[in-house]
Amino acid sequence: MGFGLAVATQLAVFPLFGIGVTLSANLPIGAVFTLTSIARSYVLRRLLERLRMHGLKREAAALWRAAAMMGTLAGQLPMR
Repeated sequence: MGFGLAVATQLAVFPLFGIGVTLSANLPIGAVFTLTSIARSYVLRRLLERLRMHGLKREAAALWRAAAMMGTLAGQLPMR
């Protein structure tokens, strides 16, 4: 779907900028744009997931410390 949209967009937009490209040249250009888009999406998804997991680990550690502190205040042994 993305590849077809990329080629159709190129066919419509390139002439507006005076770029004359045949359909046979548009197909590999569309493939490069599509592969670039897939790679970009993959990298961003991995980066954002790593940032999310890092934030969750930090929140879990803070909750663990708070729970240990509450146990200590209540006279219980701290959790490990």
